[in-house]
Amino acid sequence: MIEIKKAEPQDKQNLVKLYNELSVPFTKEDDEVLSTIVIKDRSEILGIANFKKLSNKAAEIKLIYIVPRERGSKLGDGLLRGTINFLMENGYTFVLIKTNENLNDFLLHQGLVPLNEVSLFDELEIELRSLNLNNSAFFYCNPKEFFQRKCKGSRYR
Repeated sequence: MIEIKKAEPQDKQNLVKLYNELSVPFTKEDDEVLSTIVIKDRSEILGIANFKKLSNKAAEIKLIYIVPRERGSKLGDGLLRGTINFLMENGYTFVLIKTNENLNDFLLHQGLVPLNEVSLFDELEIELRSLNLNNSAFFYCNPKEFFQRKCKGSRYR
């Protein structure tokens, strides 16, 4: 059975293994600062999304990854939606997703837009100014607006 949930302590060994396969070091700081959502089939991790708190209103999704053999099976859509839902349920109103040449087309397909193309409204502009971020390095997601759209795989449009 496929489930999407926040990683638990017993997932750490499998997460470190997955990081090693990605050639991405898993540091003590990652363990302390990043939170991870996993998509699992029983105990096997099929994908991960890492995020960190930027402020009380904003979070950054730093990584979205689905193991190669599972790509094309809509798990990425589920993982992105599950991660954004988790962030929204925890009070984040702004979600930024780090640009990545391997991820950008997927994010555009999901209806997200590069942050530097977003018409900034007062609250978002103030938040971004306080974070001092490079707007061209992120995609933007307003969770409430994101979930008003149907899933890409939905039969009901």
